Amino acid sequence: MHLRSNWGRWLLLVPLLLAGCAGVNVSRVTDPNQPGIRYWRPAIYVALQKSVAKDETQTCEFKTLTLPDKSEEYAITFTPGMGTANVTPTLYEGWRLDSLNANLDSKTADNINAVTGLFKAIVAGAPGAKSVVAPPNRNRAKELPCLGVYRLEYDQMGVLTGFKRIPMPGLY
Repeated sequence: MHLRSNWGRWLLLVPLLLAGCAGVNVSRVTDPNQPGIRYWRPAIYVALQKSVAKDETQTCEFKTLTLPDKSEEYAITFTPGMGTANVTPTLYEGWRLDSLNANLDSKTADNINAVTGLFKAIVAGAPGAKSVVAPPNRNRAKELPCLGVYRLEYDQMGVLTGFKRIPMPGLY
């Protein structure tokens, strides 16, 4: 009887040990005090500016800008637990996640799920490479004035639907 009760105690400890395995988690920030390495998803803008050549020819020049979307803040957290977690995020300009190398060594299903969840979160947040097709029965697009900064607008399917002018008081 004494041997059986010891086995029961050991079996109760196994889930506790596995619960403390190494892992990586990427989650949307919902609390200003949420721990983790912070980053923002990028938003793409187009800046338009009129240029006049020496021969008085006018052209509209554009430049694309990639700026942080402050409504899309995420945090990366990792726990070493019973195994080891070597996590190296690469943040471009201190705000955009360009890569995340994670070596987890505890060989449990929890770690496999954590890494899979991480890649799913990154892929789900990234816009896919899709061809832009104008919706049917749409009038021709209005011409944009050649001065200003515009944010690219997308529908729920990720298709580009237009441009939204960003107000810049004092600049234009």
